[in-house]
Amino acid sequence: GEWEESITAYTNALDVLMKLKNAGIYTAEHDKCSSSLMILSTMQNIGKSYTELGIYEKALEIYSEVIRFYRADEMLRYSENSGSQNDCVGRGIDTSTDMARVYQSMGKLYMYLGNTVKSMDLYLQALSIFRSIDSSQYIFDIASLLGNIGWLHLSSETSVGC
Repeated sequence: GEWEESITAYTNALDVLMKLKNAGIYTAEHDKCSSSLMILSTMQNIGKSYTELGIYEKALEIYSEVIRFYRADEMLRYSENSGSQNDCVGRGIDTSTDMARVYQSMGKLYMYLGNTVKSMDLYLQALSIFRSIDSSQYIFDIASLLGNIGWLHLSSETSVGC
């Protein structure tokens, strides 16, 4: 159905975006920063589509690719220690929250797959990023993560520690 079609469309878009980026083709409206952001967003949408289809392992694979791209791309310059450094900051763009949401999504997938330890680790990474940003606009993200972490503690037969 629709999710399969979205994966095809997003995958085709990603292929074009990567070819343009690798060839160094940019315009005034589509500069290096926006190119990286479009790639990041397209990859996240592919991961979400696989999640919606219940193909969790493939979604995790895609989200892992998102993390690798994010860490390697010179325009995003993400530092997990600071939580908000990237080359797009001059334009008022902070992609660290995108990264936190990828960790959050991966944490949920590992929870679905029964890996509470890995889920907890990813939730804690996401929580750390959201807490490092001086903005009240992420308070609901923080509350959601704390709820998920609480649920993991209640549902886990092993100690996952915080």
